[in-house]
Amino acid sequence: MLAIFLCLCLIHVIHAANHQHLDECVKSTGVKITPDVLRKLHEANKGGTFDINSIPQEMLCLPKCVLEKREVIDSKGKISIEKLKDEPVMKRIPNKKTFLDCMGKINVIGNCDDIKQVIQCRIDSQ
Repeated sequence: MLAIFLCLCLIHVIHAANHQHLDECVKSTGVKITPDVLRKLHEANKGGTFDINSIPQEMLCLPKCVLEKREVIDSKGKISIEKLKDEPVMKRIPNKKTFLDCMGKINVIGNCDDIKQVIQCRIDSQ
């Protein structure tokens, strides 16, 4: 459950940055985001441990979609660290260097399941 909340937190921050992309991706993935879920997500993002493999597939597809639309992930699945540095989500990352170093080691985000690597980088940067 905490894994879902952490994933949603990433989405919430991206949402604040670009509402249109999130709306498009919510429609294309079918994910339901409610104010209660966002509140719980914010609380859960303060820390904790959880099983990344418990995150439902549609929850992984949503941040992938948004990051692609924001061109943080290019058409070949490569992460642009330079574009990532400018993303609003970076303000919420406690250890930015650890996060960016980890993100730079991700080879390709080719499918929704690959977003688990991004989530792991976020966890490792707390």
